[in-house]
Amino acid sequence: MKHFFIILFTISCSTQINFLKEDKSSTEWGPREIIETTEQVSSSLNQFLIKNNSNVIEIGKFKNKTSEHIDTELLTKELMNSLIKNQIRFVDRTKRKLALEETELSQKGLTEKEIKLSIDVPEYILECTILDNVRYIDKNKVQYINVSFGLIKLSTSSVVWQENKNFIKETKKPYVGW
Repeated sequence: MKHFFIILFTISCSTQINFLKEDKSSTEWGPREIIETTEQVSSSLNQFLIKNNSNVIEIGKFKNKTSEHIDTELLTKELMNSLIKNQIRFVDRTKRKLALEETELSQKGLTEKEIKLSIDVPEYILECTILDNVRYIDKNKVQYINVSFGLIKLSTSSVVWQENKNFIKETKKPYVGW
């Protein structure tokens, strides 16, 4: 007599919408870390720029040198959004060529309106480096993440402002047994 066994597997999937402010910390870099970093850095940088009567900066490189994927563009955009709300303007050097081309067309009479070019000159450039240190304690992964921002004065190449935001992430090793 032949016996047949049927094994049933069920797979369930659900999506849940969470509010960013209520997002709990996880073992990976995520929304909570971006929000905390943006709030701290934006506040500190804004105070520095107001104190030094400057409201135009350039965004430099945001580098991820960690052992995990961290979307630096998302961090950059969130920080820019926060600073723009405080009347801080940004210079995007990649768009200057386009502005010069449009002005040239205007001067040749090829556009409906005459464009007078007025380019903001940033006094500072903002850079960011994200580093980590990973170690294992009692078979648990402990990751120290350092997000370091620096504002460099372009006329002197000196760092005139710096802010750090640090996180510790602990991942417990999954227990597998019989």
